Parts: sequence; C-alpha cells; structure tokens
Amino acid sequence: ASINSLITQVCDEQAVSPTDIVAVACAGNTTMTHLLLALDPAAIRREPYVPAAREFPLLRACELGFEVHPAAPVYLSPCASSYVGGDITAGVLATGMDDVDELWLLVDMGTNGEVALGNRDWLTCCSCSAGPAFEGSGLKYGMHATLGAIERAEYVPASDRMIVSTIGGAKPRGICGSGLIDLLAGLLQAGAVDRAGRIDLGFQSRRVRIRDEQPEFVVVWGEEVGREDDIVLTEADIENLIRSKAAVYAGISVLLDAMGLGPRDLARINVAGAFGNYLDVE
Repeated sequence: ASINSLITQVCDEQAVSPTDIVAVACAGNTTMTHLLLALDPAAIRREPYVPAAREFPLLRACELGFEVHPAAPVYLSPCASSYVGGDITAGVLATGMDDVDELWLLVDMGTNGEVALGNRDWLTCCSCSAGPAFEGSGLKYGMHATLGAIERAEYVPASDRMIVSTIGGAKPRGICGSGLIDLLAGLLQAGAVDRAGRIDLGFQSRRVRIRDEQPEFVVVWGEEVGREDDIVLTEADIENLIRSKAAVYAGISVLLDAMGLGPRDLARINVAGAFGNYLDVE
C-alpha cells in the first residue's frame, strides 16, 4: 500500500497514469527486499547471517501488487549480503563508481551503516551498526527527514540567534540528522560545546540551561513557533551522534586498512540516503 501510494503521488506530480509505467526497478536493504517478496528474513539476524536469497528473479508487477501496467517487468537490485543490501548495489550504479579509474567511497549512513569502496577494477564493502542518530531517532527532539524537520541550523553568537531552515518550509517539529550535524558543528565553533560533546554551562547564552539535571541548548523557542515546549539539543543527543559517527568511521577505517589503503588514497566520497541528501558538506 505504501509503495502504491508513492507511485500515485509521483504520477500525479508528472500528470501521467500509473498504467503508463511499463517497467519498475526496486532497490532496498536485504530485509525490506525479503519482506517485499514474502521471503522469511529470520536468517538475516542469525549466525551465519545468510539471507534466503541475494539475487532475485525477474517478476511482473501484477505478481507483487504494484498498481502500474500489470505486465511491467520488476527488476530487483541484488544484495551483497545480509547487511549490505540492494540499495548499496543501486548506489554503486547511480554514482558510477564502478566505471571510474580513481578510488571512490560510498557511505550510506543509517541505523545500519554501509560502506562500499573501489572503482572499475574492484569493489568491496562492509557494514557497521551505527545506531539511529543519523536518521534523527534516539534523540529527544529527533525525527526523520520529513516535513518540518530542521535540516539546516546556524548559530550566531553575536546576537545569540539560531537561523534554521526546515524541510518543506514548515514550522519546526524536530531535528533530522543533517540538521544535527549542522547544529553541532556551529556550537563547536562557537565554543558552546567542547570536542567531548559536553555543553559548556559557562557559555554566555540564555540558550544554555539545565533541565531535569541534564545540560541542554535551546535550538527553537516554543513560543516563537506556536509550541508549548522548546526544541532542544541535549548532551545525551550529542553522545548518540558521536557513537554513530565513530561506528561509521570504524567501518571506513577497517575497510581501508584491509585493502592496504588510507584516506588520502580516496578521490571522492559519496554520502547516500536521506541524511546525505540534506547534508551540508561545507
């Protein structure tokens, strides 16, 4: 139902009929692909972590209940392993890293962080348990990158102002992963947060305070956007992000070390997913 509603939405935006769609390409992580095909995903989380299938046959849309042309072929992106799915395979093709001479890196930062490394001659990959911070989960005011999520945040120390932008231009509802990175980078530069992720209670700003014995920084005053509560960043939020970042960094480092390479050997880094879509690399 969710896939069909998205198909309808895209078709409405392009003023076409769903039945005009004569081919479908699907890419998802290994678990989602198994669920789509009604395959048992239980083995994915059990040793030796071998999925029921890694490559999938060509199917017709009518077999999967897709509301497009019933005879439309459905191409399913193959999965590399239980924890490196078809979304990474599709990402490799989309970036073109399989067709370059230089060494490229593809990183999908999510609850399960996946990393692919290589070029036209060879490709290797790994996964790491990064936790949900990059997707906005596990944070006091975290949320996915959807309508109302703070995607950009700039702190202006001179006036103690926060300049935020939200997805869709809606009133702020919470902070997504890219907004969290933006916010933390600005607070670190301003000196409101140290490199260990601790909020400086001596920092000259009314936004720094203690609530429920927890230091926090006020990102958005509730009264300014019609909320009863303020949107804040806590030290626990920062700690979750640091752990997620460390997990992804460890995955990248292990992969590079295994190939006898280092960061300076990389010509390009691609960041995928909703987090990568809204991330301000500057």
